[in-house]
Amino acid sequence: MATGVTRTGTIGDDVLVGTAADDTITGLAGNDSLTGGDGHDSISGGLGFDTVEGGNGDDRIDLTGGAFGDIDVARGGAGNDTIISSLGEEQIDGGIGDDILTAIGGTVAGGAGDDVLTLSYGTAVGGTGRDRFVIGGLGNPDLGQDWSVTITDFAVGVRGDTLDLSAILPLLVGYNGGNPFGRYVWLDQSPFGTETYLRIDRDGAGDQFGTQTLVTFRNVASGVLNATHFTGGFTPRTGVDNSVGASILGSDGNDTLSGGWGRDTINGAAGDDYLSDKSNDGNVLSGGDGRDTLVGGSGADLLAGGAGDDTILPGGGYDTVNGGDGNDWIDATTAPSNWGGQLNGDGGDDTITATTGVDQLNGGDGNDVLTAISSTLNGGAGDDILTLTGGSITGGLGVDRFIIGNRYAHPSSLQELVITDFRAGAGGDILDLSQIIPLLIGYKPGEPTAPYFLIIQYGDLYSELTVDLDAAGDQPAYALARLPNVKITDLVVANFFTGQLPGSIRDNADRVQNGTSAAETLVGGWGNDTINGNDGNDFITDASGTNSLSGGAGNDTIRGGADRDRLYGGDGDDVLTGGAETTVEGGAGADLISGGKNARLSGGTGQDTLYGGAGAESLEGGDGNDLLQWYSGSFDPGGDSMVDTLRGGAGNDTIRNGGDNDLIFGEEGDDHLFSLYGASSLDGGAGNDRLEATTGRLTGGAGADRFLPTGLSRVDSGISNLAMTITDFSAAEGDVIDLSGILSNLWDYSPGKPLSPYFSFVKDGNDLVLMADPDPLDASPYFPRPATALVRFLNTDLPTLTKANFAQDIDLVIKGYIPKTVTGGDGSDLLVGGQGNDLLDGGAGIDAARFSARASEINQNIKIEVVGTSANQYHYRLIDTRPGGEGTDNLYGVEVGIFGDQVIPLRPHPTITSIPLFDPTQFSESRYLALYPDVAAAVARGEFASGQDHYLSRGRIEGRTAPVTLDGTQVLFDAGFYLQQNPDVANAAGSNPGLEAWNHFSRYGVREGRDPNSLFDTSWYLSTYKDVAGSGMDALTHFVLYGWKEGRDPSRWFDTSRYLADNPDIAAAGMNPLTHYLLYGYREGRPLHYTEDLI
Repeated sequence: MATGVTRTGTIGDDVLVGTAADDTITGLAGNDSLTGGDGHDSISGGLGFDTVEGGNGDDRIDLTGGAFGDIDVARGGAGNDTIISSLGEEQIDGGIGDDILTAIGGTVAGGAGDDVLTLSYGTAVGGTGRDRFVIGGLGNPDLGQDWSVTITDFAVGVRGDTLDLSAILPLLVGYNGGNPFGRYVWLDQSPFGTETYLRIDRDGAGDQFGTQTLVTFRNVASGVLNATHFTGGFTPRTGVDNSVGASILGSDGNDTLSGGWGRDTINGAAGDDYLSDKSNDGNVLSGGDGRDTLVGGSGADLLAGGAGDDTILPGGGYDTVNGGDGNDWIDATTAPSNWGGQLNGDGGDDTITATTGVDQLNGGDGNDVLTAISSTLNGGAGDDILTLTGGSITGGLGVDRFIIGNRYAHPSSLQELVITDFRAGAGGDILDLSQIIPLLIGYKPGEPTAPYFLIIQYGDLYSELTVDLDAAGDQPAYALARLPNVKITDLVVANFFTGQLPGSIRDNADRVQNGTSAAETLVGGWGNDTINGNDGNDFITDASGTNSLSGGAGNDTIRGGADRDRLYGGDGDDVLTGGAETTVEGGAGADLISGGKNARLSGGTGQDTLYGGAGAESLEGGDGNDLLQWYSGSFDPGGDSMVDTLRGGAGNDTIRNGGDNDLIFGEEGDDHLFSLYGASSLDGGAGNDRLEATTGRLTGGAGADRFLPTGLSRVDSGISNLAMTITDFSAAEGDVIDLSGILSNLWDYSPGKPLSPYFSFVKDGNDLVLMADPDPLDASPYFPRPATALVRFLNTDLPTLTKANFAQDIDLVIKGYIPKTVTGGDGSDLLVGGQGNDLLDGGAGIDAARFSARASEINQNIKIEVVGTSANQYHYRLIDTRPGGEGTDNLYGVEVGIFGDQVIPLRPHPTITSIPLFDPTQFSESRYLALYPDVAAAVARGEFASGQDHYLSRGRIEGRTAPVTLDGTQVLFDAGFYLQQNPDVANAAGSNPGLEAWNHFSRYGVREGRDPNSLFDTSWYLSTYKDVAGSGMDALTHFVLYGWKEGRDPSRWFDTSRYLADNPDIAAAGMNPLTHYLLYGYREGRPLHYTEDLI
């Protein structure tokens, strides 16, 4: 075509129009309007906000002359145009033709034709034709340039578009060719399914750069992209591929090299290099010559320092470290505990430090310093310093110093320290106790350490170094280190860093030791020893064998072992501590005595203190004002069901019992007896005794005794045998009931307020029962129960009692009971009536009613009738024919009953044989795919592994039906219950209400939070387990698939863990406990328990 005109603008806002020939148009500065017209025009915009129209022809439009911030608009028109820009947020449209469009940022549209669009950030629109999208750059994260390109119409298929990453591949750290997918870039599907993201991490797993979104493909699924869509034929991957590794070689200079995803091999070569790879893929880092620093990752790395004084920091995997020649520093203290690994110093004077997680530290040749807590240390050749608390140490050749760590700072499970090759004698190895000495109680620098440290020789096998932190005090002794093949006679002062020899003894079978009149420390061996302290304040201990230990005169401390010892305190105020099945006699003096399981403890004369433990103990105080306690230290509320016997003997004794079913005798004197837990038998004996208990059988004996109830029954209510039972209450002798211990349990009570509303009497056969109602006006939300039996007087009539027999003013009359109406709310309520004919209305939710009767009394004195339905609620009637029972109660909307500590569903689950909800073995794949062709197509495209996969991840949220291979109602679904609870479903049901109930629940009800049966409370489950509520999974599906395996409960009224613990056959079978109970457990009479402590 003919050469056209040349038009040049000014620095103002110009309007320049070309001809039909090949024109040259330059706008210069200003907001210009430039039009080329027909022909192959060359147009340059310049500074300012320019608008450029190329027109017909193969035009070249250059916008690179603009300034930062200029926003130009360029349209190529018809023809194969080239438009380039280097600055600004450009708006570029190639128009018709095969255009080449290049910009840094903005919006670039190719139009019709096979276009090449190069962009670093912004929006790219290819238009029709097979387009190539080129990513021009990555930006600088330090400047906030997290660049990303959105492609709105990337075409897939046979002649689809392509993405060109060649411009950015050289920017990837450590990239040396090949497919970048899996290591540096990967595809990521949007959770909404409408977009695919191309993610990039320019240094792989390194810590220099983070992840950025490089490209967003609109309306493209990741599964349809393949190698034809990427220039270079790269096969795309979803997610990083840890199997892809790199081989990185440094120079002879001081290199800084880092690995990425995958198992990398990094060689620093010569120079002082810094090598790191923090991935968990197991990498190989070699420093080579020089003073290198190596930092491992969380995988099982091989770290080799090479020649030079290296610094090596292992990561969190099972690493193998080889320091190489040089004085290396290896520090594994920041690695997580129990990570394993082997640290080798090799040649040189190395320093290796670890915590509890390293398997082995090897110093190698040289004077090494190795430090760990629990490990295996091998010093190797050289004069090494080895510090360890538990594990094994081998010093190797040389004069080694073994520093014993502070085992008191670590768990008692830490294994014993064994020094395998300790060389005793002059010129031998050294034991360093400097970390233990500061812990010694009462020790002053310069004093002898022998009272605290003791070496025991066990034949010719080994010697053992022990420590007693308080010498002859109450602290137990601990073994510090075992020295195989070392004899006491071989040790010299030079073998101890302190310059002092510990005390020493030889161990012989069945030793006999006799003390003197001085204060001594006598230690037994491993045999059945006899030790007599004689006079003096002695410390006697023997932890092994069946021993006889006697203190003699003096204030002695005697500690036995765990094997049926006999301990005798003798005269003096002794402290005696025995183990299991020990017999302990305090003798004369104020003794402190404790024993283990099944011990027999006797105080003797004097004011003694006796502490029992677990098992069937016998505690006898003897003469004196003694204190007997079933427990020592903090009280265990779990109690002990073994039968203990506690006898106070003569004197005013105090006996505190924390077990159950125990026998407690105050005997002579004014005794104070406590029963802190369980139902025990308390007998005060002669004297004016004080007896305190909640339950159990109490006998005051002769004298004016005082009985104090300490609490209300927490399970049963009404007339109950769990009340305090008094066998011999005597008004004539001046016995008194003191209610001060329970006044704080009464709702709205304050001193001076009348007590009559809270207490009343009931005649039960020959017995008189004192009843307590903590909330007679039902004003408190904290007392959901009726009046409960507090004190039962055997063979007693009310007229025999007077006001003087009660410490508080209560009415001595027998009262009847007024019927109650108790109404629940919308949630999971606990309803409790009184002694009258009550009406209990649960309302909405899975509700329970509690009764004083036990489950074993159902169908005997307790009868439950199904009356029918009323106001869309089941109507039950409970008839209690027990003397002093709870009358006839009517229950509406109450699903379960609580009898004692057991839960009984009022409506039995229907007898059906079906399958668990969403059981994968029963899911009908073919029916599901036939029912939903769109799902079948998605499975065929590889978007879902199967129809079941689609249903579990998306289908149930969309309300799709899950067909099963078996017909009928699901096992956890009670159709009758569901229809009764949901009148809207019942009213719409047709000829097959059971099936229609299931269809409604599976499609709608499960997502609407409706309950499938009387023991699964959907609202309670979601409110209790908030992680389930936030997961998008419905409550019943979660419980069936995961919840019961995690110990979660389906409602307040079903304790999953307790049911499995009570039924080990069900646990062993791996069966859903709720499924088992509904199908079999209820009819087999297996007990069911609630999940919380019901006040």
